[in-house]
Amino acid sequence: MNPTAAPALMGGPAAATTRGELAAALSTAGLGVHSRPSIPLMGGVLVEADAHGDVHLTGCQYECAVTVALPGVAQAPGRMVVDHSEAVRVLKALVKGKGRVPDATPITLAVESSTAVMRADGCTVPLTTYDVDEYPPLPDIPRGSRITVDRERFASELCRVKCARGTDTEVPATVGFHLAGTPDGVELAATDRYRLAVARIPAVDTEGPNIEALLPGSFLEHLIKHLTGPTVTIGLEANIASITSGDVTALVGLSGLDMPNYRRLLRLPGAQGVVVPRKGLNAAVERAAAICAAKKERYRHLTLSIEPSSCAVTPVLDDAVRVTAPPVVVRMAGKLATPFELQFRADFLRDALSCFHGEHVALHITSPVKPVLLTDEDGAPGEHLAYQHLLMPVRTD
Repeated sequence: MNPTAAPALMGGPAAATTRGELAAALSTAGLGVHSRPSIPLMGGVLVEADAHGDVHLTGCQYECAVTVALPGVAQAPGRMVVDHSEAVRVLKALVKGKGRVPDATPITLAVESSTAVMRADGCTVPLTTYDVDEYPPLPDIPRGSRITVDRERFASELCRVKCARGTDTEVPATVGFHLAGTPDGVELAATDRYRLAVARIPAVDTEGPNIEALLPGSFLEHLIKHLTGPTVTIGLEANIASITSGDVTALVGLSGLDMPNYRRLLRLPGAQGVVVPRKGLNAAVERAAAICAAKKERYRHLTLSIEPSSCAVTPVLDDAVRVTAPPVVVRMAGKLATPFELQFRADFLRDALSCFHGEHVALHITSPVKPVLLTDEDGAPGEHLAYQHLLMPVRTD
């Protein structure tokens, strides 16, 4: 589509806001805009001003859409589609030469002589527009099941879980976040097949049946940084999920894929519990990983040796020379039947420990070749802990 082919704008929307508000809105709506659209229209952002004084900016792909509301800034109702990347560049250019950019600089979006313009400090710049009638219609916000959680808690638990999310698009079920909502709260899970992270967040409010969906991982990680409301509401109906917080609403088309039943992996009957000082274990892991790097080891694996009252972390070197390391005092939950030696990828073990913030972390071990479950000090294997991290050892046979 040729941008100049867009019809003349008769009337059109008008809005008066600030540089800071518009920049934030364009950034958030941009999550739904194609970075390299095959059709120029899909590189545009829909600007809608209503008669109530609100302006909505929407970026839409075929898989997702993000809408940002700017309450009380509309001066005239109307709809238009402007080129997103150009609008971002023009907004930056209009405040150049002013030294430190003040977010309070007044910015006006309007239609003058049938042309969309952006105006600031007496400077008016025309914007590229596209045919608003060809912009894809947005699906309705799901009205079925909904669950609301605290936004800060949702963001922090997502940050803990994301380290286990896979990146292999050949296994699409591993590149997303599994979300399950019940009257008790939301469960977030992610796995790359070698580790599994599961977090639970208490519900603030619920409506309708339970929710279960696989949300796109990369999109959700970027979206959460743009949510500013006190809560996050997740809705589900048919194959559409909605995520709403404050003035931001995202709609996501679901693939229909799901994770296998991972909850059974969290039950470890007969597991030996080992409670370790988190900072001491983390320092030992960092030192062993640094030795691997200094020795230019291709595979940076660490050995975790567990004795009845201590553990040690040593690097695995290709030349088979054993490195000695000072022990870290541990506390056993029960009697250790036999000493354990497990091998882990250094980065995986480091990521797992970074997700815990207490004084101690508990390792639940059943065998040197079976997954190890990490929980908080007072945690026990099960399905109702706030956070659990399952880590697969490296097989040495």
